[in-house]
Amino acid sequence: MISSSTSWVFRLRSGELQQPPCRAALPPSVACHAAPAAAFSGVCPAAPRAVWLSRYILCCVCATLFAATSTFAQFGGDQAPPPATFPDAAATPPSPDQTMAAFRYVRARVRGETPPLPPSMPGVAVTLRQAGQIVGRGWSLDAQGSLAAATDIALAEMDKRIPPARDALLEEIRRKSLRDVAISLEAAGPAIPLTLRTYDDADLALSPGLEGVGITSNDGNWAIFPGAMLYSNITPSAAFASCVAQLSGDAALALKGVQGHEAGDVAKEKHYTFVHFRVTHLAQSAGDDTPSFLYRGSRYISPAEMTTANLKTWAAKLAGSLAARVSEGQLAPEYDIARNVESHEDAGVDVAALAALAALALADYARATGDGAASKAAAELLGTILTDPGALSKNRRAVGQAATTLAALSTLRLANAGLAINLDAKHPGAQQTLVSIIRVAMTDEHGWKRGPGDAERGMGAWALAMVEDPAATDAMVATFRDAPGGKLMGAMPWLQYAAAMQPNLPSAPGMRDLRDTLVQAQLATGQCDEDEVGAVMFSRASGIRPTWQSARATLLLAGMLAEPRLTEAKEILPQVSALVASLRYLRQLSIDESLGWTTPNLAKAAWGVRPALWELKSSPEASALTLLAVTRSLDALQAASTRLAAPPSPSPSPR
Repeated sequence: MISSSTSWVFRLRSGELQQPPCRAALPPSVACHAAPAAAFSGVCPAAPRAVWLSRYILCCVCATLFAATSTFAQFGGDQAPPPATFPDAAATPPSPDQTMAAFRYVRARVRGETPPLPPSMPGVAVTLRQAGQIVGRGWSLDAQGSLAAATDIALAEMDKRIPPARDALLEEIRRKSLRDVAISLEAAGPAIPLTLRTYDDADLALSPGLEGVGITSNDGNWAIFPGAMLYSNITPSAAFASCVAQLSGDAALALKGVQGHEAGDVAKEKHYTFVHFRVTHLAQSAGDDTPSFLYRGSRYISPAEMTTANLKTWAAKLAGSLAARVSEGQLAPEYDIARNVESHEDAGVDVAALAALAALALADYARATGDGAASKAAAELLGTILTDPGALSKNRRAVGQAATTLAALSTLRLANAGLAINLDAKHPGAQQTLVSIIRVAMTDEHGWKRGPGDAERGMGAWALAMVEDPAATDAMVATFRDAPGGKLMGAMPWLQYAAAMQPNLPSAPGMRDLRDTLVQAQLATGQCDEDEVGAVMFSRASGIRPTWQSARATLLLAGMLAEPRLTEAKEILPQVSALVASLRYLRQLSIDESLGWTTPNLAKAAWGVRPALWELKSSPEASALTLLAVTRSLDALQAASTRLAAPPSPSPSPR
């Protein structure tokens, strides 16, 4: 939810909404905060109260949706880290001022300048990169001299990779080149003991990418900081096992799930103390950049940044990134941004399914904006699939793939009729083939046959509705019938999109109940880490954390907000709040300049979407669904604003 601390007070001037420097907090139940209604008194005393109330509500929405924030604040630059509550007050890491002082110390030493006195802190990790490649790493948990010790280790490694020169001229050239070295510094708070029975217990207790782990003993200590865990893509449990192997020198001692080798057994036998700690992270993408405070490796996205201007910029960057991943009719696979490697790690990944979803997202963005590059990329992907659409019937998820392709083709007609007509001409009968694949999975009497999953059925119903196929209604009704309760979410948002195309909505009560359930499942401040706020959790099982799948909930919230039959006027403000909060989480997943410290190729990585906050990968599936969610959300927010701007219906005259 949008915190009451981000309330905006505004005034009308020359017909434009402006944001004054002061803020006013209103009750959290108010979705989009604004100044008291009294603030508008005296503007037009003769105006009817109902008219001014309507304008006041509109301004509430506009204040949240249309007030601009600076590009600097959205896309980079140093800032204070987000407010956060830690599990233990003693675990609070060094302050931003202390961390900045530590950064200045490291920078001076890297550049061969006279450093200031190093501040004292419980632990430090220093990582040095040049041209995106790691050239030096060091860490220390020595409370008295951790900063100097970690810097010494990192510089020693850097000197091996970039050796000092033998003459003064070459050494001066080397010193100038070292100004390009980017610094990542993690300043750790006190190490807090943690009792573990098994290694897997750590994954339930700690936040991946936020907390470092370590082992202390009489024989020494070993630690892995959050930045290294992100870079290596390892969980807290795996990090603890690695620490045991490093400190003991016995890799077999850290075998998870083996009796006598579990965390509790090792701690007792070796007299090890497992610890964890939080960090304040400050990093540069390049040596001449101003360092940014990071939260779980990236910049924390404030709810106040979720304005219409920023949403449009974000959507454009998502679309540009996804379109750039299309080449010769193929969609590039998952991209590991830390290692600069592309691969389909999951052998079960269906390339055609991903391409169809990306085509749908790009075509929908082109429909909304007229973007030529997006429609061209969508057509290129569809052209490859439509070369042999019948091949989709051989896949296990044939219905879903055919339906997604059909929906993408229909959307492309709305975005660029010329490209769609060209595809139809090159691939005659392709649409009929796609429709037949969907209809073969249906029976005349009962709707869907056994086999297609809920998501496939929902997409199938929507795709059939888009081409005005007579079977669309039966497909929709059968999906509602066969996917009751919690299973219904599996067919969303596609089923809701199909239903919205019907002249009546007998399923409205069920969809409204589902939306209420989703909003209740949305994470709020105090329930999760700050960067997870706004995510929708489909399961609250122990150890489950939010992922890119939250975009499906965002799509449903957007679709229902845009449909007057599903969202009454009095519900608009709370639903806008829920939608904007869910978008904030998806924006947090998006790769921006703040993640430049992790990747040697930021230009390639930028504006992909990560599967989860602790993964340094760009997922084409997550990117496509997020682009679709942002595009549809902008449509919904505009529709909501238009509805609120409409004059109220006149009250019936008394008889």
